[in-house]
Amino acid sequence: MRNFLLFMGMLALLLFGADFVLAALFDKLYQRARSGQTGGETNRYLAFSKLPTLLIMGNSRARYQVDPDSFAVPTYSLCHAGMGQVFQTGLLHLLEQENKLPSTVLLHVDFEEYTGDDNLEDIGNLRYYYGKSPAITTRIREISRYEQLKYCFRFYRYNGRVISIIKNFIQSRTATPFSKGYQALSPIANDSTSFVELTPPIIAGQRARFQYRNLRHLQEFLAICRRHKIKLLCFTSPYFVSRVSASMAALPIDSMLRAEHVPYFNAAAHPLPILQHHASFWQDADHLNVLGAGYLSQQIAQWSKPFLTADSTVIAPRH
Repeated sequence: MRNFLLFMGMLALLLFGADFVLAALFDKLYQRARSGQTGGETNRYLAFSKLPTLLIMGNSRARYQVDPDSFAVPTYSLCHAGMGQVFQTGLLHLLEQENKLPSTVLLHVDFEEYTGDDNLEDIGNLRYYYGKSPAITTRIREISRYEQLKYCFRFYRYNGRVISIIKNFIQSRTATPFSKGYQALSPIANDSTSFVELTPPIIAGQRARFQYRNLRHLQEFLAICRRHKIKLLCFTSPYFVSRVSASMAALPIDSMLRAEHVPYFNAAAHPLPILQHHASFWQDADHLNVLGAGYLSQQIAQWSKPFLTADSTVIAPRH
């Protein structure tokens, strides 16, 4: 029995030692990365000595579709493809903690998030900051009742990310970062014929509903902006074909933002005719290529200019 306990003790010591060494090694790689959406691009922004006036935040429908060069003030895009509002709010908490908040934020609001399940797992993309950021730590623990146990091992923060962290570290030394965080989608030969409507069908006997509970992450985002007197502008990118979610989510989201006096450009519920009728501007049913993105960027920039150049926030006319 004594030998067994000694063996188990040595095994545990070896396990926790390996965990400590590997976590310390990948912490160094992560901290030095300046490329990639698993932390490198966030590190790049946090390293800026001079912050942009306007910061664009949102998922792929902002990352690939809004060009920072279109705006009247210095602008940077810190958008992350595939990441929902819970991630954007966690990221804003991080900027708050690191004293890197901009004076103005342009936030993309995606309707799909409010007609389905809460995408709470997206906060896991900020798992490096588990234990470092109270707000991020709290949200990660909400993912499941056992989530906290996983982080007993420090290296768990890199679970499923070993290759991407190494790749990001290498690319940071060799690749040129996307200009101001914007990544354009080049037109392809079959842009106008290759995509189909991607909205999932409603199952017979069921009806999609607006999930008011999912608004909590957006409300938390608004609270941070109020606390630091950040001027917040919101927008929703268009779809090639109108979505059920657009008509369902537009009214409650518009009402909430109006009550908070947040200017809102809604190109999903109120489509831009040029984009709606020209498939050559689209890469798929959700994403504009660089041609469509140029037009959308100009429209948002024109709409936002009075708010960006005004000395104080005013109630916006709705688009």
